[in-house]
Amino acid sequence: MLRAAAFASGRQVSKVETLALHRISDSEWADRLFVRTLAAKGSDNRYDAIDDGLQRGVLAYADGSGETITELPEIIAGATLVRTHPKDAGISGNEFLSFEINLPANLYVASDAKAAPPVWLKGGFAKIEGAVVTSRGNRFDVYQRYASAGRVTLGGNHGGGEKPGSMYQVYLTKAGLKKVNLAGSVKAMDKADPVHGREIFFGRGTCFACHKAAGQGITLGPDLNGIRTRRDIEYVIRSILIPDEYIVEGFQQTSLAMKDGRKLFGMIQEETAETVKIYLPTGEQVVVRAADILKRDDAKNSGMPSSFIYTLSDKDVADLTAWIMTLQ
Repeated sequence: MLRAAAFASGRQVSKVETLALHRISDSEWADRLFVRTLAAKGSDNRYDAIDDGLQRGVLAYADGSGETITELPEIIAGATLVRTHPKDAGISGNEFLSFEINLPANLYVASDAKAAPPVWLKGGFAKIEGAVVTSRGNRFDVYQRYASAGRVTLGGNHGGGEKPGSMYQVYLTKAGLKKVNLAGSVKAMDKADPVHGREIFFGRGTCFACHKAAGQGITLGPDLNGIRTRRDIEYVIRSILIPDEYIVEGFQQTSLAMKDGRKLFGMIQEETAETVKIYLPTGEQVVVRAADILKRDDAKNSGMPSSFIYTLSDKDVADLTAWIMTLQ
């Protein structure tokens, strides 16, 4: 266990949190896509990368403005999200944002559909079906190309015209991933490795962020202990690959449109006549006044990410299932 807090200029700026550390094998880390050494040429604004973090409800930008992603193409769900800064939307040129990746990747750039795309985006990129939409109603066309391991450089956002569009967003998925299916994962159960499954649960799967298992994790999602006495293997696999198919009552996603213009998307944790506490995909817990909610929609979606069908292999799903089925 590790107790930690954030400091700025020698002053503590956050409460002390207790963190659980989990040992992950070298092979598990070697198989995971990482973004390193982010640099925005000529900009003092903050940029960051959220590993495997792209899903509905996450913050679109690194400026803390609260603009979130509300819709996205299924193929990029679970991608690593490079959060750019909206104040850099007016920058042009062919070299602006650069970073390193440790593995070959599919590189996606979401460009404001209302504005002309940057010239550099027209070279080597192909537009894919679907669009990214944010809580402010901004719609982004998505372009994709292959990126080799190493340094990646992208140009500025301004594609010409009097006014630039909203700042582009960047997503990456590991190259070569294939959409897995139920039959393949069930077949892989014959050689499933529960030890590796535990590594996925506490590692790149980040399942512990919502589920408590073996005495560790957070009780935000359904309790997995003893699930083998309640459900069969196929149910668990389907729940991993198609989480919207089986939604346990009380664990669906909720969208809150606030009077101040914010749109919050997550799972309701606590609710009274006066306040509502919602847990966002970013891990943030927000308490709002019930009187400040303009509209509430209880979506027919699970709070669990729908990305594992793209980010895990058949063997990964089988290994994870095998470990979950050992929980008592």
